[in-house]
This record gives sequence, C-alpha cells and structure tokens, in this order.
Amino acid sequence: MADKLLLEDVRFYGQHGLTKAERTVGAWFSVDAELALDLAPAAASDDLDAAVDYGAVASRIVAIGTSQRVNLIERLAGLMVEALLREFPAQEVRVHTPAPGAHRHPRGRARAETLMPRAFLSIGSNLGDRLALLREAVQRLARLDGVAVVGASRLYEAEPWESEPGRTRDETTWYLNCVVAVETTLPPHALLERVQAVETALGRTRPPGTPEARRFAARTLDIDILFYGREVVSVPDDLHIPHLLLAERAFVLRPLADLAPEFEHPTLYRTVRELLDDITDEHEVRPGDYPARWFED
Repeated sequence: MADKLLLEDVRFYGQHGLTKAERTVGAWFSVDAELALDLAPAAASDDLDAAVDYGAVASRIVAIGTSQRVNLIERLAGLMVEALLREFPAQEVRVHTPAPGAHRHPRGRARAETLMPRAFLSIGSNLGDRLALLREAVQRLARLDGVAVVGASRLYEAEPWESEPGRTRDETTWYLNCVVAVETTLPPHALLERVQAVETALGRTRPPGTPEARRFAARTLDIDILFYGREVVSVPDDLHIPHLLLAERAFVLRPLADLAPEFEHPTLYRTVRELLDDITDEHEVRPGDYPARWFED
C-alpha cells in the first residue's frame, strides 16, 4: 500500500473564472493536494535524495495556478494532477480546489481528483502509413470505455530490434514509435484485450508459425503495456507487467522518458531516466520530424 503526502492550503493569486472580474482582477485560491507515494526508501535510508521535496510540489502547484488562466477550477485541478503525476514519482494524485472565498469544508469544495491507475503503452508501426496508424490508434484508445489518454511522447524513428536472417539493415523498414500515458478503470488483463482489439482493427495480423519466426514479421501496429501503476503481473505466455524487455530497449525508454523520467521501475527500483542513462542497446533511435501534437488531426 502506498504512503500519502498531503499538502493543505497551498495558496496563490490567480485569474480564473468565467466573469470579467475573475479574469482581470483575480482572487486568492487555496489548493489541497494528496500524492500516493512510496516513502519507504527515504524512511529506511534517511537520505534526502530518496525523499520527495514537499516544497517542489507546492511550488509546482503555485506555478500552474499563476501561469495558466482557465474558466473552470475543475480544469485547473486537472492541469495540476497531470503535472504532478508527470513530474513526481506519484502513483495517484488528488487535487482539491475550493472556490475562492468558499468556507473550507468538504461540502463546499469543488473537487477534482484522479483515482485511476496510470498505465504507459508503447506503440509502434513499420508497415503502411505509420503516422496515420499511430494517430488512429491513439484516437481509438481515447474512445475506449474506462480509458483516458492523458499524454503522448514525441515520435521516434527506430531501427528494428530484430531483422529476419539474410536481410540487411537497409532492406528493413524502420519503426515509428511512441509511448502513450493512459488512466484506466480497466484491470490489466482487460486493458490488454482492449489494446489487442485496437491492433486487430487497424490491420495487425499474427502469422502462423513458431514464435521465433513470427517475431520477424512487419507490423501495422504493435501495442505493449509497459507499466500499470506500480503493479507487477505475470501470466505465462500472456501478460507481463512491467514489460520484460523495456529496460533493454532504447526505442521504449527514449519516448517513455519524455513522459515519466522519474517513474521508478517497481522491480528494478531504478527510474526511467536512470535506465536510459545506462542502456547498452546499440540500435539507432532518433527523434522523428513530426509536430509535437502529432496525434491530433
């Protein structure tokens, strides 16, 4: 079970709301934030580097509240949730934003929170219109019941990890890869079934033959679950979370580090950034020349 870090009454002066006065004159806002964290390493080691900087969390809340300007406090809370999940090793984040001037009582709060586990999905294609396939995959994921897409990395061109014997590097189409962050109410196996249905709908086929032979096949779409919160799942020949090979693959770690550099691998106890710094994968991975918001039409 995760520990909880609770920050109460983090205050800032912001210009949020629907009226002209709210957006020009502004008002004082107060935020409560609750982060589900693993505090055991800091408790055991007494090492400052293993702890979460409470001041940094509070400063990030204030920075978002003072730099953004939104109509709804629910939207403001959502921006804070996204940033705290992305920038701190939190498994869950809840943000409460009482309306300015409201009595600080649970019944008087405007409440926005995330309770859904955050999963990271690796998506790649090396067959057909790769960009169109990745874009459609993200849009289909966003339409799934119980799934919310909350982030997508930039796109990377990646040399295939394995090539069919007898074929040279120049004869093999490179992959276009990314990582997408989703929040979901689906359990891991149900999420796997849904992403495999998206693969199939977009033309993914699994040719007959041995697993050794199938691994060289080109793929219109390949979606793998990398992390599901901090859960560890192992179902032989079916589902393994964290993905068994993610720490060895640069085409996975590069885009994953765009979204969650400080996320700690639940069995290797190293952050994504640390894994990427020490990777020995020699396959070339380079940023693609695509818009930052490539997943939008």
